[in-house]
Amino acid sequence: MFETDYLTYFCKNYMFSYSRNFWALTFAMFLFMTSFNLILPELNDFISHLGGRDYKGLIISLFTISAAISRPFSGKLADTVGRKSTMYIGTIICVVVTFMYPLSGSVGFFLFLRFMHGFSSGFLPTGATALITDILPPDRRGQGMGVFGTGISLGIGVGQFLGTPLTKLLTLDGLFFAAGILAMISVLMVKSIKETLAEPTPFEWKMFRLKKDEFFEIKVLPVAMVMFLTASCSGILFVLSPDLSGYLGIENKGWFFMFYVISTIAVRLTIGKLSDKIGRRKSLIIGMVFLIISMLMVA
Repeated sequence: MFETDYLTYFCKNYMFSYSRNFWALTFAMFLFMTSFNLILPELNDFISHLGGRDYKGLIISLFTISAAISRPFSGKLADTVGRKSTMYIGTIICVVVTFMYPLSGSVGFFLFLRFMHGFSSGFLPTGATALITDILPPDRRGQGMGVFGTGISLGIGVGQFLGTPLTKLLTLDGLFFAAGILAMISVLMVKSIKETLAEPTPFEWKMFRLKKDEFFEIKVLPVAMVMFLTASCSGILFVLSPDLSGYLGIENKGWFFMFYVISTIAVRLTIGKLSDKIGRRKSLIIGMVFLIISMLMVA
């Protein structure tokens, strides 16, 4: 009886309360994040095999730098040529770069690919976030973003957890190909999504010329700083958790992120709705308190 009631509640409050466009976009992001995270647990060993043990920190930092560089451009394109076109750029870059990883014969070329891979993260999530905001009603935006974020978190957890077992089953080159196939499927999912920008304009190269005021939006700077500082904690864990898992004798390096994702999903499905009631600021404070405690515990 309890299971039936819970299923009815879930369908009423989640499955049937959002549009097909919402679920298609959520699934596309799930596939994209799975593709990206599938290879992440093995990249430390990969660069060490290439002779670049001292450059492990660049695996994430180069990716992050290129993602940051592309955000002002992807934001402008999302507001001009459309959300979908911006997402296409990100997914296509992801497909091409992922299939090129097996060709890495040097540390320099591998790090170049990591830099290029970051542009996919700069374009796809920007277009996706703009589109998801368009289709969510203001009074349920927090809950909707929580469900959307659950798809992202699932992609992180599934990718991280399956990375090591698939490497043993398929070899590292096979892992890269599997990640590339997932990225290709995400392109097909983007194709099924309906554009929400009212009047998209044809692409012109001059759109890449940014004015001074297009680099920064003053209104979002406080939130951007919060995201920068808190995301830095996640970045540190992305880099260190594979080696820490090996040090602790954990064979599957994705276990850490599997537990991370389980708790994240539980929180997203509750706090998202809570933020529509108590406000975004209080929800942020609750999250940061837990982040401080958890980082101290990991240390």
